[in-house]
Amino acid sequence: MFQASSEEQDVCSQCLSAEFASGELSSEVSHEELVREYAGGSTRRQQARARRMGRAFSSSTAFSMMGKVRCGFAVLLFLICTALFILGDGEQKTFLNQLAQEEQLAISISVCGIAAALLLPSYARHKLVVGLSSLFIVVMGVFMPSLWHHRTAEVSAAPGSVQEGEATASDAVAEDGRYLKDEELTLFHKLHDEKPRGVHYVVFMRCDIDDSHKMNGTLAFGRMEQSTRNLIKSSLSRLMHGAEVLLNNSRDGNGVIFTIADAPGQRINMEQILKRYGRVYYKDTRRGVYELALESDKVQPGADVDPQARMNPHSARFAEANMKALNSLDSKLVADAARKLASANTQVLRGDICDNLLRTLESPWEAEPDAHQALVEALTVYARKGDTRIVAPLKQYFDQCIKYGRGISSPVVLRLVEEAPEQVVDAVLRLWAANPVAWNEITGKLGVHAEKQMVGFLERPNLPMERISDILTFLHDYGTELSLPVVERYATHEDKTVSAKAEGTASAIRKRVEEARAQ
Repeated sequence: MFQASSEEQDVCSQCLSAEFASGELSSEVSHEELVREYAGGSTRRQQARARRMGRAFSSSTAFSMMGKVRCGFAVLLFLICTALFILGDGEQKTFLNQLAQEEQLAISISVCGIAAALLLPSYARHKLVVGLSSLFIVVMGVFMPSLWHHRTAEVSAAPGSVQEGEATASDAVAEDGRYLKDEELTLFHKLHDEKPRGVHYVVFMRCDIDDSHKMNGTLAFGRMEQSTRNLIKSSLSRLMHGAEVLLNNSRDGNGVIFTIADAPGQRINMEQILKRYGRVYYKDTRRGVYELALESDKVQPGADVDPQARMNPHSARFAEANMKALNSLDSKLVADAARKLASANTQVLRGDICDNLLRTLESPWEAEPDAHQALVEALTVYARKGDTRIVAPLKQYFDQCIKYGRGISSPVVLRLVEEAPEQVVDAVLRLWAANPVAWNEITGKLGVHAEKQMVGFLERPNLPMERISDILTFLHDYGTELSLPVVERYATHEDKTVSAKAEGTASAIRKRVEEARAQ
């Protein structure tokens, strides 16, 4: 009779049956009894295997592998959720801080609940510690949105100067008090609810009071034309660095409500910006609510200018007309005036034109790249050599073009290289490295200011042959004693073309150095 050495050893009953059937039984045990005994042993072996697997994967066993995996995954989920809320507490936009408070709470509770459910059955021998830890995770899931994502903007109604039962919106008292009712700021409040970390403003603009419409001791306000609305909307968006501007009428139609959503950066001096449109008579800087009386001469400063004088460079009023157009809120009119001044290059009032261009460029123009380019190109035409005032606006244009991947005006960069080469040398050489052919002329204008960076390029390993050739060409014309040691090393380069060009460059540099010493 065959007996396995271990119950866990799996023996094929059919193999044993065939083996023992081929010979004579040397035991008194029958074949049927042997098969029955083995079948019972097979069942015991399967049960033992199941117990082993249970010990390996059951989370109720202290410090089992699966228990550790569940605990680690639970802790990871909790830490990820916490990190997301901490990041969402900053001023930058994230997926989380763009959600409503209820949605944030639902996400927090769901993730922390899953983490607690994974952690709770992990370790049977540490039930108290694991239970308290699971409870802590659940409590944190409930309070996490409040701890790390509190609202910075209050949306509750602030008391206005016009209360229920007092003078109505059309009464004379409204001329210098708050005009809008708080329920008319629904869109503004909704923005704060949906994006509590964003910076939002609401601006109510009413037209000038029309004295001819005064009746029965009340005030009537003029209507705002559609073209004026669109002009204010586009200019507000530009002045707020490209922020989205929404508009709707007031309840009685006596003005337009401009809601500015997601203005970039911290709160700014909105009153100073709004003075471009009229007189600010009410402001709540904490909430970002402003009201003003629109002044038509400010909205359309070029309306009274003869268009023929602005178009004709030979007109005596050409410069004055286009300088006035530079103050317009219409970016297309500003761009057109700047281009006409640049192309005319008039000798009349050049200093005044330069001053007006500088004043116009003090406003943000990144949302209007065409007008921005026209203004800085006109500035390069009218600014005198060595005028340091133009460096800042030209550099701002240059940086914005690089930031947004826009084409850069060559005249502007050349003038900037002439006035402040040390401020743009690194950026210009990065552009040159990406496209040497397009930037060779401007890089050449940098002259010795770019020598140090060019030598640094040559010292890099595995430099392409065409790049080596371009650098040696530059150093041939502008290199000094600083670049001579590196160039001489390239004179022994294995590539004959490179070595020959390096020898010529080294000779040109030595000659230039000797001439400088002789002088």
